[in-house]
Amino acid sequence: MKYDEIIKNQMSSLPPSIRWWPKYFYHFTNIENALGIIDKGWIYGRQEAVESNLMGTDNASPSVISVSQNKIKEYARLYFRPRTPTQYHNEGYKPEHIRDTDVNANCPVPIFFFLDSNTILNMDGVEFSETSCAGQHDLQLLSGTEEFESLQFYKIYHDKYILPDERDDIVKHRHAEVVRLNGLPIKDTIKGIVCRSVAEKQTLLYLLKTQYPKAYRTYQPIIRYSPELNLFFNNGIFVKTVEYSDGKIFVELNDKSKRYHRDRSNENDFEFKADVQYIDENGIIIEREQFILSIDYASVTGVNLSDVSAKSNNAIVEIYFDNNLMYKNILNMSTEDLL
Repeated sequence: MKYDEIIKNQMSSLPPSIRWWPKYFYHFTNIENALGIIDKGWIYGRQEAVESNLMGTDNASPSVISVSQNKIKEYARLYFRPRTPTQYHNEGYKPEHIRDTDVNANCPVPIFFFLDSNTILNMDGVEFSETSCAGQHDLQLLSGTEEFESLQFYKIYHDKYILPDERDDIVKHRHAEVVRLNGLPIKDTIKGIVCRSVAEKQTLLYLLKTQYPKAYRTYQPIIRYSPELNLFFNNGIFVKTVEYSDGKIFVELNDKSKRYHRDRSNENDFEFKADVQYIDENGIIIEREQFILSIDYASVTGVNLSDVSAKSNNAIVEIYFDNNLMYKNILNMSTEDLL
């Protein structure tokens, strides 16, 4: 049986809401790393990314990386599915005192890459693992259609309540991976790049257009905000939208009820900083304003930047949580529309 036939069989066995999952493999990383992937056209292994200074943000758990075999760090790694247990712990900005101390991972602005699974599987050198390649165990990689067909897909794509006696087994299978030594090209495999919010999509597009204009022209059509796909846990705290109206910039944040470890908040959890850079018709900065305040991670759902003295029709707005860039885009100060 060919890979595409196995994929179709798996699709037919899944509930309608996730039936599309097997069509793709998934790479999940912070926005700074995503920009490098788009520019280079490759997903590299951790070792190459570090040595070539391509890893702008390390969103992995130090405790997991420290016990992982060095060999796996040479492989580009994709997941079989979104919403893995690793993603749950990593996703979204969380101040250090709020993170899980055992995992201590942080991916403030997560970006998903969708890669065509059939194309990937038919590439030379591609292997896969039924469980995670990270952690304290021997690296056991598989290859070929027979091995692929024999995988326990009902565990890999499990997406409902886990019974206590099967929890450990299901969790490790939700980490199933596809790997390739020395990297994976994205040019002929990429099908979509998906962001968690409108604001994060605008940020990715702005940074891509200003830093890598050639790549922007190529990939802009497949960069999306698609909440109906339910890719994200909406963990941590993040920016949903940024809007200007009547002398105020309103920064809408995500639903507070879904924030990871809200109970660890101390009501003064991190520094929110917004830089507003007014620009003229040529894009030259003519004046700046800065807003700094402390944020309660557990309760704040939005921030009003009041008395913004719009000195031009447009302004570049940058928002940081502590030192993490969470938003950057041009805000139209006259028509109240985001560019």
